This record gives sequence, C-alpha cells and structure tokens, in this order.
Amino acid sequence: MSRNHNALRAVAFPVLTAQEFIAQGTGPAAILSIARSSPAAAAELRATARIVARLTGVDLGGVVRPANDNARKSRPAVAAGRRAA
Repeated sequence: MSRNHNALRAVAFPVLTAQEFIAQGTGPAAILSIARSSPAAAAELRATARIVARLTGVDLGGVVRPANDNARKSRPAVAAGRRAA
C-alpha cells in the first residue's frame, strides 16, 4: 500500500455539466445524493442539480413522501351494504 493513500482525496474530479447529467438520464435527486457523499464538490453539485431541475421541470421545493399503504382502509361500500341488510 502506498504511503500517500490520502492523495486521492486531494484530487479534484471534474463535475459533469447539467446538460451531460440530463443526457445520461440522471435526475436532480440523484445529483443531490452524489453531493452528500462528495463534500469537496458538494456546492457545485447542488448548483448543477438546481439547473437540471429547472431545465427538466422537476420541483425541488419540498420533500414529498408516499402515503402509508399499511393504513386500514375504510370500505364505505361494505359498510353501507351491512346497514341496508
């Protein structure tokens, strides 16, 4: 193993442009995920993600969480049928 194993951390890797991310099908959320794991390029990646979102029409305004599918569903048709019988 090399003594300079930290040397790779100092190397700045080029960040793709917004058009290049769009061309390869990478969405703004994926770019933001990359930014979290790469602190050295985080600011540039966040800016690029905002550009990609604007160009593709994706809203980064808030976090949208899926509905809880495990919740009990009310069944008005069954409930109404029981009352009628």
